[in-house]
Amino acid sequence: MPCSPPPDNASALPCGGLARIRIAPCPPAETSIAQWRRARLFEPAPAAPVQALPSSPIGRAIDAPALTLRSGELSVALHVEDAGLRERLAGMLEHLQHPAETPADRRLALRGSASEWTLAGDGLLPTNGTCRDAALTETIGALIDIGCDAEARLAVLHGAGLVSTKGHGIALIGPGSSGKTTLAVALNAEGYALLGDDTVPVSNEGLLIGLRMSACVKAGSWAALSRLRADIETAETLRRFGEPVRYLPPIGSAAQKPVPLHRFLFPRYSPDAAPCMTPLSPVEALRRIVEAEAVIRNLSQTKLDALVRWMESAPAFELVYPDLDSALRLVRRTLAMPS
Repeated sequence: MPCSPPPDNASALPCGGLARIRIAPCPPAETSIAQWRRARLFEPAPAAPVQALPSSPIGRAIDAPALTLRSGELSVALHVEDAGLRERLAGMLEHLQHPAETPADRRLALRGSASEWTLAGDGLLPTNGTCRDAALTETIGALIDIGCDAEARLAVLHGAGLVSTKGHGIALIGPGSSGKTTLAVALNAEGYALLGDDTVPVSNEGLLIGLRMSACVKAGSWAALSRLRADIETAETLRRFGEPVRYLPPIGSAAQKPVPLHRFLFPRYSPDAAPCMTPLSPVEALRRIVEAEAVIRNLSQTKLDALVRWMESAPAFELVYPDLDSALRLVRRTLAMPS
């Protein structure tokens, strides 16, 4: 039974800065696209002009050979001038490396030293800094931005993506500190393929695309994950946005192609709560996706139709749990339920 009914209030939320999504009282879960329209769940707002980011030429050649990486569906040539930074990034991104002869779709260059660097790339605004940790984390962030390719996607979720042992795509969606990364790393340790721990692009066909970046684990989760990932004890600690984090590469093989979504899951760690699984209507799931800062751009009627169909394509559940073992049991329960 649901722990609590979905809220029945109506509110309006921005969507990618280009449209306004109106969340009305929840209709039955079997609602059709026509009913969604009649309920005016989506109210197009005047489209604001979208300005493309200026391309940042990577400039003169860097002597060291580029690292050829895969981010989503794109091949990226990463040029790193500082030998120490290059060695560290090569280790952190080893699972993303492709043969050097692979043609590059995008280029990214990290120039300068660990104490004074500039990061520039095709279609990205340049950034710079004076800290080694920031050079590493900003480079990983730029690779994620390239792989997301938000303008060409149905949506980019703020959440983790996994593939179950039966090939089912799972989206763990939520705001920061909701527990989704910890749960994603634990599921990956149990044999689920990790598509991404914090950002998951969705193709226009509604398929989850794997970026396969290392999971960025905050200090509060290190102890809970140590029994599943012994390497978390030896992973280097970096400062990201002033907070200590450790990067864990995915375990197991990567999904070879985008996967269809089987479950929307909204995890929430609550140390004093009893384990609880609450079904959510498509409208409530959409509200939570928007509140978790999903990116939805260029909301045309065609994209709107596809988004509505996608939201109705898979069941959604809120998972509340006091510990990791309870969370894993709840995920297994949701996957065992008929769609």
